[in-house]
Amino acid sequence: MAVDGRGGADEGGSIPVVSGVVAGVGALVAGLAATYLAKSGAIADARARTWDEGGMFEAVLQTPGTDGWVEQFNVTTPDAPTEGVESTFAFYGVNAPGDETVVSWLYQRMHGLDPGGTIEITLPDGSATYALSLNVGVETWLLAVPPLVLTAAGYLVVARMDPADRSAKAGGAVAVGYAVGTAALLVAFAWNESGTYGDASESAVAVSYGADLLPAVLQMGVAYPLVFGLLGGYLACRRTASAAPSAGRRAPGGDQRTPRGGQQGRSQQRRGQQARGRNERAGGQPRNERRDTGGQQRQGRGRSERPPAERRDGRDRGRRDDGSRRP
Repeated sequence: MAVDGRGGADEGGSIPVVSGVVAGVGALVAGLAATYLAKSGAIADARARTWDEGGMFEAVLQTPGTDGWVEQFNVTTPDAPTEGVESTFAFYGVNAPGDETVVSWLYQRMHGLDPGGTIEITLPDGSATYALSLNVGVETWLLAVPPLVLTAAGYLVVARMDPADRSAKAGGAVAVGYAVGTAALLVAFAWNESGTYGDASESAVAVSYGADLLPAVLQMGVAYPLVFGLLGGYLACRRTASAAPSAGRRAPGGDQRTPRGGQQGRSQQRRGQQARGRNERAGGQPRNERRDTGGQQRQGRGRSERPPAERRDGRDRGRRDDGSRRP
């Protein structure tokens, strides 16, 4: 399959790579911005939640029954009132994730991914690993954001192409930019922190959170933009096809364009009608008809009437010598 680095399509039907990269990255940024606007308040509320209110994360022991370790606890941020000092990120010497990092995790969820993480605590007398889950949910309506931005991106890519070169498959070019942006997003906002368990000697705490890179890129960065980018390209082609038959129709109050030959034929016909009308007004009938009628009248007179001399002789023979007419 041919590609066009300039963003257009060649005669063989190419993929507009440059337009796809720009549109794909733009769709990713638009989706993240929409997520931030929708969830910034919920993220702030999660930061302010106390341990009793659930905190920002929930930690569940992955190996239940381990002696000396609690089964579950909530992890709070320094923004929350300190009630359980041993369950704050500050106690572990770990920086809490920023808003942009949490937004990236939520946007991954909107693509059907399930980012998660762990917190590993190591003490001199043992260690335990807890599974972390973010206590910020994603509403159902937000799941429509990625399909909408990707469909719009695919539509714009195809709509910017020359009408003769448009094809639905060109809308899938948004996957190029979206996949690159997704990979960068997953790497940039993967949360990995390390610290110590309070002041305990020979202790360590390691926290990580995010989605697995390869499956996430395939699902979020390739599958989603391909499906919905192609849908957007298909819609753009349908719009072009539906607009083409009505291009030559006469709009209300507008002029109807006709071929040049048809205009000339109608103008000649109008001139002929105008000429016949002038002739009829001048002589009562068209010039050609008057000419033909006059010739027929002259021919009729030549067959039915005698010359003037013969008429006079006939009248003379019909009279008597005394001048009276014979019976």
